[in-house]
Amino acid sequence: MSVWIRGLGGLRPVIELSAGSRSLGTAVAGRLWRPVRVPVAALRGRSVTLTIASSDGDGLQLAYIGTVQRSPGLRVRRFVPAKKPGRPVGVVVTGSRVLIGVGIALEQLRGSDWRRVAFGRLKPKGARVRLTVKLPRHAVVRAVFSGSESVAPGVSPVRTRSA
Repeated sequence: MSVWIRGLGGLRPVIELSAGSRSLGTAVAGRLWRPVRVPVAALRGRSVTLTIASSDGDGLQLAYIGTVQRSPGLRVRRFVPAKKPGRPVGVVVTGSRVLIGVGIALEQLRGSDWRRVAFGRLKPKGARVRLTVKLPRHAVVRAVFSGSESVAPGVSPVRTRSA
């Protein structure tokens, strides 16, 4: 969910968002419009009252824009074998239809760190992308989306290539 705030006349009011008795987060308004995003996954399926409170609300402007963000639904579907040994392999990643045309990163686990090894955009046909990347015979990978106004950030389940 997204609430946009700004402070007028150089004021920087502080707001608190809550749903029922549960606090969702706080934010400070600046001179420019900025989104205040709060997690609401725990509230799914419930009817609650959203409250925006400020003890110093002078000059506060706010706008409620958007709804609960959708899940990206990322999955590393399969590995496409290389035509010749030692050549790059194909990695097919799928996602929610709302991610069509949006950039998706493929990360590989190296030691204890995740490193980006490929990047592509989901195509309209099947909401999928085939990424070509050089991977070792045994590689652990995942797909990552950094988030947008309508889709929450997300990571696919980890997938292991065993060639």
